[in-house]
Amino acid sequence: MPRLTSAAPCFPVADVGGTMRWYEQKLGFEGHPFPENEPHAFCILVRDQIEIMLQRIEGYQKPHLYNERQAVRLGCVHSHARRERVLRIDAR
Repeated sequence: MPRLTSAAPCFPVADVGGTMRWYEQKLGFEGHPFPENEPHAFCILVRDQIEIMLQRIEGYQKPHLYNERQAVRLGCVHSHARRERVLRIDAR
């Protein structure tokens, strides 16, 4: 079988533009939305070797999982900087 080298998660969101700006401002990603003008239906976020996709789902509401567990992790980005420290992208 061929060796897999990466994965690009696709997160459902109600507001692609707002979510894209959060990733750009807080985590330094570069957003590539479609269509170019809001309201966006889809976006590819890129930073270094990481790609994350956002897809607008009309009326989507993030599940409230914190009541059931102490921590809910939607993704984890590994960094080789600072002795293999891990930047965790947790649901907020």
